[in-house]
Amino acid sequence: MSRSILVFFGKNDKTMKKLFTFILILFALSAAKAQDINMTIKPNPATDSIVITTDCQDTLKVGIYNIMGKLVMSDQMTGGRHIIKTDTLQKRSVYFVKVYNEADDKSTTNKVVIR
Repeated sequence: MSRSILVFFGKNDKTMKKLFTFILILFALSAAKAQDINMTIKPNPATDSIVITTDCQDTLKVGIYNIMGKLVMSDQMTGGRHIIKTDTLQKRSVYFVKVYNEADDKSTTNKVVIR
């Protein structure tokens, strides 16, 4: 089954084109590596903090990206569970949380909403 997406943009809508391209790239990367690391983020939507849980006990790099793809926060986690305070993130926004294991070059990305 093939899927196609048809989107129309105005002549001067460069920001929306960039945003749409970024989302497509994230979707493609996540789909390609969806089962590399199992990750859950709770609560989602979140207010004060998020708890990231993975099935990996290695040291993982954690990156939080805004909707435009800019890295806004980074951290490391060990042991399969990590709490991140969200007080520095903009409220009423969508972010992408990426965990990456350098040891075996595996990663996954999930979306989180901050209220």
